Amino acid sequence: MKDKKLVKTILKNFDFEKVHIVMTALNWGWHDTNGEVPTVPEMKTLAKKLLKEVLETDNRLCATGGFEATYQNGILELKFVVSEWNADKEDSYED
Repeated sequence: MKDKKLVKTILKNFDFEKVHIVMTALNWGWHDTNGEVPTVPEMKTLAKKLLKEVLETDNRLCATGGFEATYQNGILELKFVVSEWNADKEDSYED
């Protein structure tokens, strides 16, 4: 499948409406939208930009505004991340 088809498939199937509901509930605005929750078309535009960027550069990850585009081993992926955390064995744990 060519890169354009990968991007088109993701944009067609990704649930931007669900993301809009979550962003509205969290009052999650973007700088580019003057602090307002972006519209679904604005989200699609940003997602398309991230997907193309990750395909056209050496970056395996491009992310902003909660969206995360990755391309690895021929798989293009788009996520909307609300919360994430990681730790390694060097991190200390305190109660």
